[in-house]
Amino acid sequence: MSKADAQDRIREIAIRKFQEYSAYDKTLDALAALRVVLNTPEIQAELLSYDFQPRMQKAGEMSSAHLTPDGLILLKAQHSFLLELKTSWNDTDTAQACKYATSSGWIKPDGTLVPFRSKPCVLLGYQKQVGQGHLDTLFNEFKTQASGALVVFHYALETGNEHLMYFSRLGHPENGQCPESEFGKLFNFAGFPVRASLFKFERSKFDKANDEMIDSYAAVIWWSKYAVHYLTDAQKTEMAEKGSLSEVLNIPADKISNVPKPEGTEFGLDGDDVRRALEFLRQAKLVNKTRKGGYEIPLKTNIRLPLDAPEVTGQQTFNEITYKLIMRWATYKILKPIKDRKHSPKKRRARSRRDTKTLSLFPNPSGKN
Repeated sequence: MSKADAQDRIREIAIRKFQEYSAYDKTLDALAALRVVLNTPEIQAELLSYDFQPRMQKAGEMSSAHLTPDGLILLKAQHSFLLELKTSWNDTDTAQACKYATSSGWIKPDGTLVPFRSKPCVLLGYQKQVGQGHLDTLFNEFKTQASGALVVFHYALETGNEHLMYFSRLGHPENGQCPESEFGKLFNFAGFPVRASLFKFERSKFDKANDEMIDSYAAVIWWSKYAVHYLTDAQKTEMAEKGSLSEVLNIPADKISNVPKPEGTEFGLDGDDVRRALEFLRQAKLVNKTRKGGYEIPLKTNIRLPLDAPEVTGQQTFNEITYKLIMRWATYKILKPIKDRKHSPKKRRARSRRDTKTLSLFPNPSGKN
């Protein structure tokens, strides 16, 4: 592969990662904006509770596998809303919306199942516009497989004199109606904006949504926010003074799930998120994996780009850590991809078979050869 071809491939996968990262970041913005809405006096007057990491029981099932929408909003009038935010259309969205609409109820932290008093209203939001054909399929199949309301909307962060998160109802003739309520009215009409200056504080509490976290976002948030919380006070002082540690940070395999939660964070990383982050950082050549499945991190504040890293224009809006981590990952992903050692099965030594064609040196007592 020529240098020009390699740099083209690096740019290609880097841009894709930047887009994924940006989309995930906007989803967390939207969750923070909705939390601001839920805390307004008008909504608080009718609100019973809300949860941005709920677990739902699948209809007719009592297994350990649960549904995990991005939000559960319960009103005093026994109306319930299940929130799900998407980046773009996926063919599994219809089945997912139907499962939410037919779920048996929600599950408390202690495992108690609380049945819904009435069918929940499913709020399904997309960052990217959804084609008419997909919407036709979505609403037609929802009507045949589920009951209750399905309300689809678009959400986007608009930048200008003031950053605004817009929530806009999609204009499809089959789009549903939320139950009559102050909260429902927001999605039953054209839409509404939320100023970024209002949800900025709430945004700091969201490090993840309820769905699986993408690896690039997990890596950036872990490196920039979580890593320091693994250190002793002496190590924190050393990092502040020197910008690096004299010894590597060791995270044994059995300690990966022990994730410290930074102060002020409500929706933080779990063990799976940290594993995903460390593997991304490993491909970025910032983390080493031990033979026992743990990780060694030469933690430092100054991250350098590889000499072979190309410039990717239009991505300078990202902060320095985000840009460098993704560019390091993309560069080494193409030029030096990780190749985990696969332990080949031990070769079995062939058993020696008795040679029946060679005469024995000693005569057989029975007289038979």
